[in-house]
Amino acid sequence: MNKWLKRSAEGTSNEERNASEGSSNKIFDKCAPRKSKAYHFHQEWELNYFFTMVKENCCCLICNTSLPMPKKGNLERHFNTMHSKYQTDFPPNSEIRKSKLQALKSQLKVQENMFSGPIEQLKFLSK
Repeated sequence: MNKWLKRSAEGTSNEERNASEGSSNKIFDKCAPRKSKAYHFHQEWELNYFFTMVKENCCCLICNTSLPMPKKGNLERHFNTMHSKYQTDFPPNSEIRKSKLQALKSQLKVQENMFSGPIEQLKFLSK
């Protein structure tokens, strides 16, 4: 009971007081460490939701929006809310949809090359 009644000394922090009193956060010490869940991009999501992986982010091929976590629910929600007309214009598993996917992927490659091309030239000139 005395430890709650003690007045804090000037210039000491809570951590210093806890260390000097011998108290630790016993509840958190007993808990198992949390594992960070790893999400992986699946290739069928390209055809289903028009997304692809660019570095570590999922990139929408239609509007170039990037989502940081490759979760199926996030990709599906984005596709259904922002690009719902693509579901009717390009029916699932059709050849039209596959050709549209290839066209969008080639557009993305052109955009990437437009930015990476001059950088590679500068690296070559600086050598």
